[in-house]
Amino acid sequence: MGISLIPSIALAPEVPGLRTVAIEPQAPTPHIGVAVIGLRRDRPEVATLIRALQQRAAALDDV
Repeated sequence: MGISLIPSIALAPEVPGLRTVAIEPQAPTPHIGVAVIGLRRDRPEVATLIRALQQRAAALDDV
């Protein structure tokens, strides 16, 4: 017994004893991250960017 993931183009037409099961691809999942040097986190432009990214990430969670 064995399990293998192979592209459909590589499958032989009908092979006795072989069962194929299609796997539906999942939609891409975006990931948003930010890294900030501690001393720069309090700068207004950095704080604004972080808030904007948090809002965008929250909007993606609602989809």
